[in-house]
Amino acid sequence: MTTRSRGARAGLASVLVTAFAAASVVAVSSAAQAAPLAPVISAAATDITGSVSVSVDVEDGIEQTVTVWAEFVETGVVTEGCVFTDTVDRDCVATLPAGQYGDYELFATSTDVDGTSPESNRVTVSYGSPASDLSLASPFDLDAFTIPTLSAEVTGTGPALGTVEVFAYRVDVGIGSETSLCFSGVPASGAFSCTVPFGDYGVWAVRVVATDLEGGTAERPGGEPDAIAVNVAPPQNGLSIATAPGSLTATATGLTETDVSVSFIVDWFGAGSLGERCPAGWTGDYEVPPTDGPSVVCLVESVPPGIHLFSSVQFINETYSSDRGDAVYVPATPTMTVEPVPGGAIFSGSIDLLAEELVESSTLLDYVEVVVRDSESTFACSAVADAVTGQWSCTTPLAPGGEVYTAVAQSVGFSDDPGVLGQVVDYWDGISTASAPVAATISPGVVPPPPTMTYEFGAASVGVTAEGLEGSRVGVEVYDVEPDGEGGYSFGFPVASCGDAPEGEGGGGFEPESAPLSPATVEECVFDDLEPGIWNFYAVQSYYFEQSEYQDDFVLIPEVPTFSAAPGSNGRVLASGEGETGFRVLVRELGGPGACSAIVDTEGAWSCSFSGASGRTLVRAQQQSQGFVADPGFYYEGLGDSFDGFSAYTAPVEVVVAGPAASPAPIPTPTPAVTPAPFSWTLEGFDGQNLRPGQQLSLSARGLPPGTSVTIQIFSTPRTLGTSVADASGLFALDVVVPEDLEPGEHTLVATATPPGGSPSEISTPVMVEPPLDPAGQPLEEGVDEEVEENSGVGERAGGASGSIARDDPAAPSELTNAIPTAAEIFRSPIITVTAGGLALAILLLVAFPTELLNSTLSANTRRFGRGFAAFERGVDRVTDWFAAVTRTRAAAAAVLIVLTSVIFGFMDPSFGFDAVSLRLTLALAIGLFLVTYVSSWISGAIIWRAWRIETSIGLQPAALVFALIGVVIARLLEFSPGFLIGLVIGLEIVTRVGAPHRLRAVLTQLGVMVGISVLAWVGYSILTEATAGGLDWVTALVLDSLAAATAEGLTAAAVAILPLGFLEGREIFQRSKALWVGAFLVTATLFALLVLPTEDGIDEISNVGTWFVVLVAFAVVTLALWAVLHYTNPDRHADDDGAEPEGAEPGGAQKESAPR
Repeated sequence: MTTRSRGARAGLASVLVTAFAAASVVAVSSAAQAAPLAPVISAAATDITGSVSVSVDVEDGIEQTVTVWAEFVETGVVTEGCVFTDTVDRDCVATLPAGQYGDYELFATSTDVDGTSPESNRVTVSYGSPASDLSLASPFDLDAFTIPTLSAEVTGTGPALGTVEVFAYRVDVGIGSETSLCFSGVPASGAFSCTVPFGDYGVWAVRVVATDLEGGTAERPGGEPDAIAVNVAPPQNGLSIATAPGSLTATATGLTETDVSVSFIVDWFGAGSLGERCPAGWTGDYEVPPTDGPSVVCLVESVPPGIHLFSSVQFINETYSSDRGDAVYVPATPTMTVEPVPGGAIFSGSIDLLAEELVESSTLLDYVEVVVRDSESTFACSAVADAVTGQWSCTTPLAPGGEVYTAVAQSVGFSDDPGVLGQVVDYWDGISTASAPVAATISPGVVPPPPTMTYEFGAASVGVTAEGLEGSRVGVEVYDVEPDGEGGYSFGFPVASCGDAPEGEGGGGFEPESAPLSPATVEECVFDDLEPGIWNFYAVQSYYFEQSEYQDDFVLIPEVPTFSAAPGSNGRVLASGEGETGFRVLVRELGGPGACSAIVDTEGAWSCSFSGASGRTLVRAQQQSQGFVADPGFYYEGLGDSFDGFSAYTAPVEVVVAGPAASPAPIPTPTPAVTPAPFSWTLEGFDGQNLRPGQQLSLSARGLPPGTSVTIQIFSTPRTLGTSVADASGLFALDVVVPEDLEPGEHTLVATATPPGGSPSEISTPVMVEPPLDPAGQPLEEGVDEEVEENSGVGERAGGASGSIARDDPAAPSELTNAIPTAAEIFRSPIITVTAGGLALAILLLVAFPTELLNSTLSANTRRFGRGFAAFERGVDRVTDWFAAVTRTRAAAAAVLIVLTSVIFGFMDPSFGFDAVSLRLTLALAIGLFLVTYVSSWISGAIIWRAWRIETSIGLQPAALVFALIGVVIARLLEFSPGFLIGLVIGLEIVTRVGAPHRLRAVLTQLGVMVGISVLAWVGYSILTEATAGGLDWVTALVLDSLAAATAEGLTAAAVAILPLGFLEGREIFQRSKALWVGAFLVTATLFALLVLPTEDGIDEISNVGTWFVVLVAFAVVTLALWAVLHYTNPDRHADDDGAEPEGAEPGGAQKESAPR
């Protein structure tokens, strides 16, 4: 290194030293001029005043301004708490936002002339309200109140961020038992809620204590009284009322540790007076409660008529429930008179319906029923009292001899009037005291003779007078008779009637007001405009409870003869025409006497003449049969008389007679009328093209004589397609349709035009009819449907059991597995719903209506089969009694019946035997049968009792095992799965006697519950099927099979029960309301067709629906054949109803609807 370089380096070093020294001086100077240091603060952790004392340590020796800040933790908002200027440490009172309770963070900053210090440390302060802020909300702001539950919610405003605690003790136990029942913190808002669980009923002394952040306390109530009295009252007790003639038995039931009382107030809604108080000895003082426990039976006898009240209360721990009120309607005692008649009696009287009491009590009543019983309390008859007059009457057959009768009235449907405010807990029907006994001697019944018939014959009319015994009633029915093709007559429904013919074998009796005057005569009974043919006049008289044989007369009404008249010589009028060989034709002047008559000769011609008055006259003719003798068949021979009737008159013919005849002249031979020659015309609208079934043709013609009748037919077998008449302008137009069932091939279209008074004129045109088209527009070929059906694989769906199945596997498919469609399958194929509706209509037409016809005919043959029916019913009763005796208990009997029926149902499976699948199938069938019989009956009975107070019992019907066998046999013959599972071996029976409206409601309830359980089972089946698509274990398979069985068994049973046969529930609905029955039938049949019938053919196939129609048609044919056999072999030939009360009939009264013959 050179000297120069060393000098340079020394110079540079001195420069750097100088620079560093200058920088140090500047740094020291800047530090001396910096902002104050951050202060240090401290404060209390809680505050309830809003003013917080803060200690602040600052940098000494510097005058500075200190600000204490408060940051609200919840929102982050910072507010200024306090400010001071000083050079030393000091305290500062920071003010917090008034009423904004919560946690705050306090910090401080210092500011002098040189700037602001950093933030100080932070101190958290909880800011709350004082305990004195405690206030309680309703109902705890009251001195005393009552609650109906064992807990209560204490709410109000307390010390923010403090606590609230509830202390209570039961007054009857004492303050020494006071305990804390509720403790709750109070949020910053101050609003609090605390649930107080009272451990028992009684009067509780309650106080609420609030504690704030500083430990201060406040109490509510704060003075006198020193506690809130909370009456924790028990709920109202239960009450049931049993009624008997003139007495009421009320049973009150309370909680286990309570004591119950009952008070009976007579005429509560009127004057009101105490009638009875239970238990005996209780004074009615609520402060001195009874001590007989939680159940009290209160018997009130000799109850007067009126609307009364049972008031009941339960007591516990020096408190009591609110009064429970139960109103009872006790009818007035009815008056009764007895009018003995042959074979029975007419009971009648009146009753006060207490209308004013109903208005005063704001209640309603359905009706009052009067029941008549004999000295052994055996039911005789009943009637509903007139709602306005209170009059009642009933007629009934009785055993001959002396007897004493009494009557009681029972109310039905006593309830609250919803249109008026106020009501009690429940409303009860009562029974009046019995009327004074009335003795009567009943004479034996008298079988009357047929009524005496007198006829007056007119033009196509018959006047009838039918006379019977005094006090009887007489009825006449008229039937249009058609030959049956086998040498006998066919009768349909009556086309007209006169008088009051009874329904049912034996007459059935009648109400007094319906009895005709003495003597019982049907007069001025004229049947006009009778068509030519044989007419049957069917008369009977009913003498109280006996009915005569039928008077069965026949009248032949001939055809109207042809007739022409012309003036002859010597003032005579020549009349001629054609008629029925051997019949007599009478010619009469219009409005005048008969002119002449003649017998129609063997050629069918007749003629006669008479002297006419000079001038214009109108004449007409009619024909009378001669020597008519009815031949209705073997069984009808000799039951009545035959009469010759008159035809209607011909149209009047005007004849002008030149003058008076000089002398009688021989009757000239009639000159045949000249027949006008046919006329020419042209048919338009058809040019000879080929036709197809269902095709429409618009045909017309012009220039025809006005009034010309045109008929269009198609041959070879004549079929009329339509008829029309030409208008005043001679125009004819008609649309016709080629029949759908017309065979393909050659045919002839024939149009016949017949002008008024002229001869017909025909136009014939050959036509070719082609086969119908399929939906694709292609002609249908024969044999296609059969081939498709053979290859369709019918039976694949049922049970999934086709093919080889390991029947020892408990989870293997059974006959019920996949046997019904799921909801998802139906939604995927909506056309099946339409098909089900069609099947339901088909069942209605082909099953229900023929069944009703057969039912009526069976009723009409009661006399023929009565002993057989009675023997069958007695046999069924004996079997039921024997079965109940063997099984000893109803539960065991029900179980045995269900198992037997399930085993029978099991044979619907062709492979049924001793294996695991058969065991599961039997168990599933038993479970399903238990649901749709026992469970359904139990639910129905509960609903019926709850809604209408009708007592029912679950009855056993072992005879139904026969129907189970029949259903399985039919299902096996039809290869139908899951089969017709018919066999309701357990059913619901009405124990007490009820009116027709209640029977109808009970039947509908039972049917609805059965269908509802079936539909719920199907819904469960659908859900479980979708959820277990991957495979089944034994339990799942059993559940699925049970749900399928319940669906099939329930819907099949409902579909059978809705049929209108006399021994089925459907008959009750059918008699009361045809419209209601049709609605219920269509709903049930649609569900049956939708969920049961499609199961064999598969949900995606509707091509085999025709098979079911064939089955239904076959059922209809068999039913109608049975009807025909019974009808034509019935000597009485008058089908009646089955004896049940018809729609609209009063008990014991006359039935109104006519039955087919």
